[in-house]
Amino acid sequence: MSDTGSIPEPVPARPWRRDTDGPEPKVTTYLPGGAPALEVLSQRAWRRATVVSRQAWAAGRVLHQVRVRPSDTAPETFCLFQWPQDGLRVAALPTNHTTRDTMPRPPQNRTRSR
Repeated sequence: MSDTGSIPEPVPARPWRRDTDGPEPKVTTYLPGGAPALEVLSQRAWRRATVVSRQAWAAGRVLHQVRVRPSDTAPETFCLFQWPQDGLRVAALPTNHTTRDTMPRPPQNRTRSR
């Protein structure tokens, strides 16, 4: 394992806000099994994190939403990080994705058909 003592842990980013951040970012979402991966420095260890989405903001910021287990005993959680920054590094490139032009929307209430 490499020495991580001089590398700061990545700082989580806040989500996009319509009132302060301009147009909605372009969002690329990744399908399970082909998603890219990052390594996230957490508690002095590199933790593999699956990238769920990439957000390209109009102002030029790029953010990645990842699913990561921050410690050996912690549950898996979702985090949003601006790219690039110390404490993040590429672990795997994507093999598939689906592109959306806007932010993902929550699912609509579905009625069950009989």
